[in-house]
Amino acid sequence: MILDEPTASLDPRSEYALFQKFVSIASDKTVFFITHRLNSVTIADKVLVLNQGKVVAFDTHENLLKNNDYYRSYYSIQNKILKK
Repeated sequence: MILDEPTASLDPRSEYALFQKFVSIASDKTVFFITHRLNSVTIADKVLVLNQGKVVAFDTHENLLKNNDYYRSYYSIQNKILKK
């Protein structure tokens, strides 16, 4: 499956509910999930990070937060915006 910004027009509660269903449906499948909402990628097994069309990282969300300045900075910016 390839999903390109599937929750772009949803509010956070609806997005969360959809992801809960999606995780159970896709548990035994390979899914490419394209998003700019980095909070959404926390459900992924691995995250592929692009910068200007080039792969700059591929790892778990937790490892990217620890080891990748580019990913961590964008994740931090989005979290600050969401908390306002």
